[in-house]
Amino acid sequence: MRKEILLILFVLMVSLTGIAQRELQTAQYMLHPTFLNPAAVVTKSGKSGAFVFQNQWTGYKGAPTTMMLNFNAPLKVQDNTLGGIVISDKIGIHSRYKIMALYAHKFRIDRKSFFSLAVTPGFDLFQSDYSQALTDYPNDPIVSTSNQSLFSFNTGFGAYYYNNKIWAGFSIPELFYNRFIGSGSGTAFNLSMKEMNYQVVAGWKKDLNQLFTVKPSVLVKYQPGSPLQFDINALFEYKEEIGLGVTYRSLNSLNFMANYKINRDFKLGYAFNMQLGSELNNYHSGTHEVMLVYGVGNNRRANVNLPKKIKSYRKKKLKEVKKALKKTEKAAKEREKKEKQKKEQELKDENDQPYS
Repeated sequence: MRKEILLILFVLMVSLTGIAQRELQTAQYMLHPTFLNPAAVVTKSGKSGAFVFQNQWTGYKGAPTTMMLNFNAPLKVQDNTLGGIVISDKIGIHSRYKIMALYAHKFRIDRKSFFSLAVTPGFDLFQSDYSQALTDYPNDPIVSTSNQSLFSFNTGFGAYYYNNKIWAGFSIPELFYNRFIGSGSGTAFNLSMKEMNYQVVAGWKKDLNQLFTVKPSVLVKYQPGSPLQFDINALFEYKEEIGLGVTYRSLNSLNFMANYKINRDFKLGYAFNMQLGSELNNYHSGTHEVMLVYGVGNNRRANVNLPKKIKSYRKKKLKEVKKALKKTEKAAKEREKKEKQKKEQELKDENDQPYS
């Protein structure tokens, strides 16, 4: 029975490598939406980033493990952000490494609303180490081929709208379709709308009172020829410092999330995924994910709802007011000093006068 399960898993891994395109996604994209939609990076006015480690089907040999790293910084040119994303994804004997640059530009719609566009050009490296494959037959012709590698270019696209209450975005993680051809190292590389994965996300923020906030959201994913998938999320936060959330995924799974704001820059998150009614639950202990987010407080400190010109004007005026106050205080001290000297001089003159 164990060999049969391993064989099924191996066939699944080969199939995934055959199309060379496995969807990579963090369960905690609400904490750092840049992983889901690169255009969302503009919601951070300063430096930002995140690191994710995901262990799927924990306890099962050869199960997928994924690491994702992102860092971004605003450019001196107004409303432009530059960043990068690095991903390492391993499934059994197959590995995928993805390195992408990220460029986003923000447009101001009105005083409180913004729209952004982003692209993520980069490359993928796929590797398969068949020397690590275990089979029932020595020199099995299916897996006796030499190690395979695939190097290919790809790019993603994102569009995002947000204000201080609602947000919505559309993204295509990969515009090009790359795959192995047969057992060789050749690749198929084309731009096909039928192979693209389309993602739409929307949500809003609701203040329940001065302490508690709820952030409901929905994610819809569609690829031609595949069933429509969706996530329904709810994240409850206490003073935006402690958060608890749950996600129902249409593939009959639940995500439970918790996060804690360590300080004004860092937030730590954890997510656990469990399949509903799946026989695989007997062979693993679920999917675990840890995320560390950087730049949490940038929005509050920078007040993204104000245009840069207004912020610059207010900053300039504040400096002028401080300068005027210092000048006024200095003049007042000089007047006090002169009045004091005058009184001292008058008192001295009175004492120097002869008695009559």
